[in-house]
Amino acid sequence: MNILAAYDTDIGTTKNVNQDALCIREAQTNLGLFHMSVLCDGMGGFSCGEIASATVVRAFADWFQEELPKYMLSFSIDNVWRDWKALAENYSRASVEYGLRMNPVTKLGTTLTAVLITERYGALAVQVGDSRLYRLSDTIERITQDQTKIAVMMRQGQLVLTEYEEEHHPERNILSDCIGGSRVECHPDFYQIPPEKLAAGTAFMLCSDGFRHEVTSAELFEAMRPERLTDEGSMKQILRGLIDLNKERNETDNISAILLKII
Repeated sequence: MNILAAYDTDIGTTKNVNQDALCIREAQTNLGLFHMSVLCDGMGGFSCGEIASATVVRAFADWFQEELPKYMLSFSIDNVWRDWKALAENYSRASVEYGLRMNPVTKLGTTLTAVLITERYGALAVQVGDSRLYRLSDTIERITQDQTKIAVMMRQGQLVLTEYEEEHHPERNILSDCIGGSRVECHPDFYQIPPEKLAAGTAFMLCSDGFRHEVTSAELFEAMRPERLTDEGSMKQILRGLIDLNKERNETDNISAILLKII
């Protein structure tokens, strides 16, 4: 297994700071390839969101370098879940405490979407907030569920919306959970993708909400069909084209995405 990887990020049309953060890490091990991609979207309505997002991304990068190698003799999915849950909870608490030390009204917060692709054990993902992970093969599949007020109401059957209505709802950005913000606790969701869904040619895309508000899932799939992802340069151009399309359609948020293809 090998993975092509590309990313792009943009401050957008109205923001003064890009509060998105991301990283890509990869290692060849005795258990095969391990690839991790992480994307965090600092809370636009909070102060210092860029600090929260960058801090969480750095924590996951450090975990990949320092903790993951300890599992190479006896890999356990449960150990990964445990570590990632602890990271999310610890940095949620730390973000709230840091904000209180700085200023009683300062609130730092971020979303989190991370995926660990392995050669033997499939892919593992963690989600807090409303950034997303998609899988692309002969169709586009949203892997993660948004942790937003609107998405929760839809899952509970209290609200029925089309994709367009959900993406443009006036309360679409109200999160039901995040890392930091005004609450110490956070509740990450975990996902497992079996090895048989990681065939050569399969692609994955992580994105902040600014990347998909103004572009439909059908448009995302048409642009990122796996057969079009021939090399990392072309993948980067595809991401830039979608970022520009969002901006043309008046997306005002920061816009970031990571695109991966298994070869």
